[in-house]
Amino acid sequence: NLVRQLREGELSREKTQEVKDFLADLEEKVAGADRELKLQVRELKTGGRPPSAIEEGCAVLVLPGRRRGKVLRQAKKGSWVVETDSLRLTVDEADLEPTFELAAQAPVISLESSGERGPRAVLELDLRGYRLSEAVQALERQLDAAMLGNLHGFSIIHGTGEGVLQQGVRETLSRYPGVAAFHYARPEDGGHGKTVVSLG
Repeated sequence: NLVRQLREGELSREKTQEVKDFLADLEEKVAGADRELKLQVRELKTGGRPPSAIEEGCAVLVLPGRRRGKVLRQAKKGSWVVETDSLRLTVDEADLEPTFELAAQAPVISLESSGERGPRAVLELDLRGYRLSEAVQALERQLDAAMLGNLHGFSIIHGTGEGVLQQGVRETLSRYPGVAAFHYARPEDGGHGKTVVSLG
């Protein structure tokens, strides 16, 4: 009947507004029911225990992929801004599962010296905060240690900033004879702030 009235142009403005209000109300009810269903499913998965409260700074798993993240702030009622790797997402509260671990940043790995044996290579070299000359020296030590230690590859965190470290790292890698290839990391792994190195 409604479709016929629309086709024939018999629908008045008042009736059109009533239909719009009805559809908006229906959409809100469906979203609320969906949110409630997700909360009930989560409660069943946790053995009947009520879910922990989501708050700023807590560590969470973002469903359905169970990606680890940290809650930054509440976006609006029922949703939160969550940082996962290098992405910030607005996520519905029903899609967040609190974890009982501390939301800590990844540990900073630095180049270590082990006495007489010389420097040891690391899998991830963090150069953020270094001056260019210091960063180049640390990278050259890392490359030498990686070649001596038969390491097939590693990554370098240089950040984006103004691009000074990034450019210095890429220039150093391009002239080092043992480097087979290098490229930026995937966006979820650091993107242009991180370079992945393959040694030959």
